[in-house]
Amino acid sequence: MKKIKVISCILTVALMALIFFFSSQTAEVSSKTSSGLTQKIAEFIVRIMKSGDADEIRHTIHNLIRKTAHFTLFFMLSVSVANTVFQLFGTEKLRLFIYTSVFCLVYAITDEIHQIFVPGRAGMVRDVIIDLFGAMIGAGVFLLIRYLCKRRKENDFCNSSVF
Repeated sequence: MKKIKVISCILTVALMALIFFFSSQTAEVSSKTSSGLTQKIAEFIVRIMKSGDADEIRHTIHNLIRKTAHFTLFFMLSVSVANTVFQLFGTEKLRLFIYTSVFCLVYAITDEIHQIFVPGRAGMVRDVIIDLFGAMIGAGVFLLIRYLCKRRKENDFCNSSVF
């Protein structure tokens, strides 16, 4: 059981470090990270539709990919934080949801403040909202899985000490 607590804490810190790393990238580097994928998707859509402006489609997809990344990273962070809070304190249900959501919200705010000091980047309230939404969904999914596992004790996966 102690190994699970340590692994859970390490995973949470690693995800926080990953988010910090991405936020530390200049606007140019950050944009290049998602631009290659975006360009290929836009060209594919134009070929399938046999019409359309690839640049306009690329811009739309680029924004979608970047916002989806925010949501996904904070979804994963939230699941990890929820598991860590549960492992360390045994907190369940509403408290776990609130603690996890508030922790992720504070981290999202500090992440956006951090971006203000990175060349070409800006802190965006919209990104904090997307991050919080991802975190709340992640905490909810964690609680749903815990609930379902309690209901199905015969499932070996659910009997593990992680859930």
